[in-house]
Amino acid sequence: MAFAVVALTLALTWLQVLGVSFGCQFPMKWWGNWYQSGLGDIIITASHISSKGYCVEHHTRSDFFVVENREENCHQCLLMIERHDNILQYKEGYCIGPGTLHSLCNNIRVEAVLYTLVREVSQPVPCPFQDAFEFLYNNNSGGTCRSSRSYARQCATNRKFHFRFNRCPDLAYTFDREVELECLATWKDRSELYLYGTFASGAATSKEDRYRCFMYSLLGSLVYLSMSADATCRGLRSPKDGPLTMELNSDVYNHWPTIAPCSFPSWLRNSSWRDLPGRYRLLAEEDRQDKLLLANFEKNSVQKHVVISGYRCLRMQEDTHESTMLTHVVEECEPRFQCIRAKRRHANVMQLQKGGFVANENHRCTESDFTALRSDELFLAEDSFAGFCPFEGRYYSVVERTGCRLEMSAGCKNRSQLEVISTCQFRPVLQLRCLSWWREQQNLLFLAQNVSSRESSDRVLCFIMRHNGPMTDILQDNSCGQGVANFTSRQSEGYSFQNYLDECPLEIIQQPEVAVINTIDDDDVDEEPLPEHGYSHVSSEDISRAKELYVRSSDADKIYRRIRPFDLLLSINYLQILMATFLSR
Repeated sequence: MAFAVVALTLALTWLQVLGVSFGCQFPMKWWGNWYQSGLGDIIITASHISSKGYCVEHHTRSDFFVVENREENCHQCLLMIERHDNILQYKEGYCIGPGTLHSLCNNIRVEAVLYTLVREVSQPVPCPFQDAFEFLYNNNSGGTCRSSRSYARQCATNRKFHFRFNRCPDLAYTFDREVELECLATWKDRSELYLYGTFASGAATSKEDRYRCFMYSLLGSLVYLSMSADATCRGLRSPKDGPLTMELNSDVYNHWPTIAPCSFPSWLRNSSWRDLPGRYRLLAEEDRQDKLLLANFEKNSVQKHVVISGYRCLRMQEDTHESTMLTHVVEECEPRFQCIRAKRRHANVMQLQKGGFVANENHRCTESDFTALRSDELFLAEDSFAGFCPFEGRYYSVVERTGCRLEMSAGCKNRSQLEVISTCQFRPVLQLRCLSWWREQQNLLFLAQNVSSRESSDRVLCFIMRHNGPMTDILQDNSCGQGVANFTSRQSEGYSFQNYLDECPLEIIQQPEVAVINTIDDDDVDEEPLPEHGYSHVSSEDISRAKELYVRSSDADKIYRRIRPFDLLLSINYLQILMATFLSR
C-alpha cells in the first residue's frame, strides 16, 4: 500500500514537471463578464467559458487549455493570450473527439482566426497620445479627406479623447460627427502597438458599434492610427493601413494652451481632497504636477472616481496660505480658461474658489474675476483622521418648550467624540466624530461627521462655536464661516448650552494615553491651552509635571500629540496596583 502511494506521488510530480494539470481552472483574474464580436456576451468562471465549454486540462507552462463542449459532445484546444487586464485574445482548434492535450492543440494553425474578448465594466487606462490634434482621415471611399480639417482633443482625463470628424463634400460616406473615445487597453505584439477603446457617444448604440481596435505609431508630433471596422482587431495591417486611417498632427488652436505649465502648490497636489457633502474628489493626475482632476464620487460603482473636470496650471500668484491660478480647464470634453483660488483654511482644510471663464491664456487673474463666483467649496484632506474635539467637558441646557434637559459631552467617552443627549429620550440626539478645527476671528470652527445617522455618515458637517456670556452656542453652518452665522435662525441646527457643567467623569475615559489631536501649523501650537478646570482630582505638582506634553512626529505635516495629565497618572496608578497585587501572591 505504501509503495502504491509513493508511486502515485512520483507520477503526479512527474506530470507537474511536464506541465500537465488535471485540476483545470482558468486564472481568477479572467473570471467575469466579457464581450466577443459575433458571439455577444461571454461569461468566464473558474472552470467554464460560455459557448466554449468546461476546462478539462491545462498545460501549466503555456496558455493551452482543453475544453469539453458538452452540447456538441467534443473537445477542443484554446490558445489563450492575455493582452491586458481588459483584453483577452485566443485561437482555437477543431472541436473533435476526446484526445490528448498535445494532439488537440497541435491542430491550431498559424493562420487561425484571432478572436478578441473585451471585459465589460472595464477600468479605463491613459490613452497613448495627449493634448490636441488636427487630423486627416481616409475611410477607403475614394481618398483622404483634405478639404476639411477635423480635430481631436483630450477630455478632462487622459483616458478619454474627443474626435470631431468634418464632412468632405468631394468624398462619399463622410459626415459631420462628434464621438468620444475612452481608452480601455494598450499592448505591444512584437513591434506593433495596439489600442482598444469604446466610443461613449455619437451614433454608436450597440456593443458591436461601440468597441473598436486600433493600431498606432507615434512619430514626434505625428500620430498614425488605423481603426477596425468592428469589435475585433482583424483587418489592421499597419497604423497606415486599415478600414479607417487617421493622421493626427499636433494642433495649436484657440482653446488649447501654448505656454509652459506651472506646478500646483505641493500642499494642494500631495493630498486627495473631498468636499464636505462627499460628492466630489479633487486629486492630482498620476505623475503630473501641473494637473488636478475634479471627480464625482460613485460609491457603489466599480469605477470609484468619474472625472468631470481637469485643471492644468498655467500661471500662479502664490501667497503664504493662498494661491491664485490661471488654469486651462476641460469640463467633460469642453476646453476653457478659468481663474481659480485655493486658500488653506487649515493644514487639512482647503477652500476652492472658481471664478468665471476668461478669454485666453494671456489673461491675468485679479480680484474682479472672483466677484461672481461660479462655486466656492470647502474640501477636507481624505487622509484626515479623527482628532481631538476643540474643547472638552460636560455642558447642559434646558429646552423651555419641553422641559427636557440636553447634556453635551465633548472628549469624554472618546477624545474625538461629541455627544448631545436628551434626558427625555435617554439616547444621543447628536453624535459627532471630530475631524479638524481652527480659529477665525472670534469663532472656533470645527468639522465633524454625524455618526448617529447612517444616511449622513459620509457627510462632513461644519460647526461654529461661540461664547455668548454664560452660554456656549454651537451652530451648524453650511458656509463654514464665510457667510453670516445666524444663531437664532430656525433653518439651522443649533444648540445653546450653559458655559460649563463639570469635567469629564474619569471612569468612562477610554482613549489611549497618547492620541493625535490635530494637524496644525507651528503658529497654532500655543493657541489652544489645556483647560485648567479639567484636573481638580490631581495635585498641582502632578499637573506641573505632566501638563502640555507635545510629541513631534517625524513626518512633514508636523503632527502634534498631547497627553492629558490625569490619563498619565491613571495609567501609572493602574500599573502600581497590578504590581502590588502580583507581589502579594
